[in-house]
Amino acid sequence: MKIGTPLSQIVKAAHEGEPEDQYLLGKAYSEGEKVHRNQVAVSIWLRKAADQGYRKAKDLAVMLQGPGTVHLEQWKNVSSPRATEDQPFELGMLYKEGSDEFPCDPTVAAAHFRFAAEQGHPEATSQLKDLEAHYSL
Repeated sequence: MKIGTPLSQIVKAAHEGEPEDQYLLGKAYSEGEKVHRNQVAVSIWLRKAADQGYRKAKDLAVMLQGPGTVHLEQWKNVSSPRATEDQPFELGMLYKEGSDEFPCDPTVAAAHFRFAAEQGHPEATSQLKDLEAHYSL
């Protein structure tokens, strides 16, 4: 990750379609750097960067392919390189609630909710306030 760059800025840039930040976020999920390791998130973010021709993302995706990995040829239906309107909010909810694939992580959830709120998502601000009321973020 870029030294000193807050996670929220990388998440924001990744959602805005910046391939380097999408790669960095995918790599962070792969290594468990500032976020919990999450293979699904690795695949999603590396795919977004790779779709835009970001070579490091393609190389890392190939290197990481193994059992349980979403392979490059299976990525066609993951999503487009640009964020959909609800994607940041939906990712925030996944990290807020937690599941087998997305462990509960209020810091990561808050980063996604902040971006969604900046984009005008109607529920993002209330979800962010709820997190802030329960966690010191």
